Amino acid sequence: MSGTASKPLPLRIRLPYTTEEEFIDKYGSNVARGGVFVATRAMKPEGTGLAFEFVLADGTRLLRGEGVVVKTQVDAVSGRTGMTVRFVKLDAASKALIDRVVSKRTGSVEPQA
Repeated sequence: MSGTASKPLPLRIRLPYTTEEEFIDKYGSNVARGGVFVATRAMKPEGTGLAFEFVLADGTRLLRGEGVVVKTQVDAVSGRTGMTVRFVKLDAASKALIDRVVSKRTGSVEPQA
């Protein structure tokens, strides 16, 4: 079966963090309003649709939504590999968490339009 309307691949990322605050402090630099960097060796090709879920060490869900791989990265010097995923769809709780991450990093709260 071919075509661009293929079902997004499920991707569950279990993070080593135990709290939402720890996630924000340690992983927040990888999160932006428009997408997230996923450190992984199991990269998907650019253009791949993903149905992703980020969970804490105890299984508590942090972020859930759909996205598209827009860039893959293999850094020969640092050994860091991963992919940048652009958000396509996020649930309300995920949007709220991303707002907290971004506002904590920038030190300001964006005005509501």
